[in-house]
Amino acid sequence: MSAEQDAENRAGAAGDRAIAQALFLSPRTVHSHIEHLLRKTGSASRAEATALAVRDGLLRPAPEHLDRFVERAHVT
Repeated sequence: MSAEQDAENRAGAAGDRAIAQALFLSPRTVHSHIEHLLRKTGSASRAEATALAVRDGLLRPAPEHLDRFVERAHVT
C-alpha cells in the first residue's frame, strides 16, 4: 500500500467515525454501507461517488461550496 493510499484509508476511517457518531451507528456499519455504495455505483472513491451524485442531481452542494463542483475550462 502506498503512502497516499494509507493516508486516504486513515481519512476515510476518521470520516466513518464522524458519520457513525452523527447517525448513532457503528463505524463498521458505516464503512460497510459506503463499500456497498461504491461497488453499486462502480466508483473507485468517495469523491467519485459524490461527483456522480451531484451530476445526477441526487446531491446538491451548498451555494458556498458550489465552486468546488463546477468544471472550469483551462486556458493555455
